[in-house]
Amino acid sequence: MKSQKTKISNLKDEAIVLALEKGDFATIEANFDGLKSINWRLLTDENNNSILHILLLKLNKFFSKVSPSDTERAKAVLIQLVYRLVICGNCWINRQNSRGNTALHLAVYRPHGQPFVKHLMRLGNHSLLLNSYLYQGSDPSITNNSGARVIYDWTSQTAWLTKGQYGAHNSIWDAIREERLDDVKQCLASWTRVSETHSHRRVSLLDTAKETGNYRIIRHLQLHSLTNEFVNVIMTLDANAIVKLRGSIGCRFFLK
Repeated sequence: MKSQKTKISNLKDEAIVLALEKGDFATIEANFDGLKSINWRLLTDENNNSILHILLLKLNKFFSKVSPSDTERAKAVLIQLVYRLVICGNCWINRQNSRGNTALHLAVYRPHGQPFVKHLMRLGNHSLLLNSYLYQGSDPSITNNSGARVIYDWTSQTAWLTKGQYGAHNSIWDAIREERLDDVKQCLASWTRVSETHSHRRVSLLDTAKETGNYRIIRHLQLHSLTNEFVNVIMTLDANAIVKLRGSIGCRFFLK
């Protein structure tokens, strides 16, 4: 557990991974509280699959063992697990495995993966840099070893893989840089996190908007920043994370 070279034998010791293999969503739900104490960013198998990769790779096996009456509840538990792993467990959403696939690639083409795509698109990671919390959003433009990247339709909330088509800019970063206000609104209406930072340029979405000088885009980002962050953090079902966010921004609400 001390390095990114952690073998699958070590990962299988984790209750969450065992539960994924068995289709046991009750165990996953019961082990939520233990996730925040582990730095899941450092856990990978011999193929450089993170726990997010493994979750998506195991979906078909998982749902084959879940009764039809429990399918929707099991899906909800796994979606909550994704939020907990990324926001509380610091699991890197853009990590590529040995085939160059990110979690987003796998969600697009693996069985049962499409419902997870919209959640991965709105999520981002946080890291401590220069004494402030920064975020890295899911990047559909990353290509795998076969040269395939993700195209995402924000309206239908569906995605597919394609080779080439590099002119198809469909991330919120692209929409802001190209000043496509309607597309920015569409992204924000999908609860995309505003407080994320580009993984290479180290600039935020708001910084990128300010570079364009487009006041309307800047204003929409400011209006959605707090609400969208709350939606994502609440999806973790982690009361401590919610309270921490409340304290950092001075919001007044009560958890009962």
